[in-house]
Amino acid sequence: MVGVPEEAGEVIEVVDDPASAPPIVPRSEPDDFPEEALQQIRSLKAQLERKDKQIEQVMEAYRSKKTETEKQRGRIEKTERRRFEQSKGDFIARFVEVLDNLDRAIDSIEGNFDPDSVLQGIMLTRSRLVRLLKTEGLEKIFVRGQTFDPMHSEAAEMVEVSDETQDGVVIKELQPGYMLKGSLLRPARVVVGQYGSSPEPAERTEPADPTEPADPTEPADPTEPADPT
Repeated sequence: MVGVPEEAGEVIEVVDDPASAPPIVPRSEPDDFPEEALQQIRSLKAQLERKDKQIEQVMEAYRSKKTETEKQRGRIEKTERRRFEQSKGDFIARFVEVLDNLDRAIDSIEGNFDPDSVLQGIMLTRSRLVRLLKTEGLEKIFVRGQTFDPMHSEAAEMVEVSDETQDGVVIKELQPGYMLKGSLLRPARVVVGQYGSSPEPAERTEPADPTEPADPTEPADPTEPADPT
């Protein structure tokens, strides 16, 4: 251990082996600080401690609110899922009535076949089905005799018509189209009239090859001079 003089005349002990040096205990407050400065430091420390507590309280409230929100979302999703399943069950139950009518029509055919009664039963069943679908917002698109609308129809075929007023008009409906609550569910497949026909393209003729010998069966051109040979 050696002594090193400082400018102030004090001697600082320098330890050769740092491990054998006594532990340095930091002082919480310098002794040479004025009392007013020490009070300000204590006040700032107290403010920091209060802020830390406030931050911790805010974080705890946030974690609690987040947990509550996740639980609430789970309850809402479960309720909506249950409502959807219930509404789907009610919808299917109404179609079961249509199935019952079809079963009764089949039973009547097997028991005593009467074409008129069978047809009447089928018509009643269809009417019942149409009413059920209308209550769900299904509407048929009426396109026959109307100007072709590509927003609601698909042209499956173009047919030539002799009446100019039928040009671009739906002549026949191959498959009906439907709207569901104002939105297109399925476009109609139709046949559209087309007035007039495009002219047939002229047949293309290839120019004659001068090196190719003439056909002896074709008549000679009188304007061409005869071959002296």
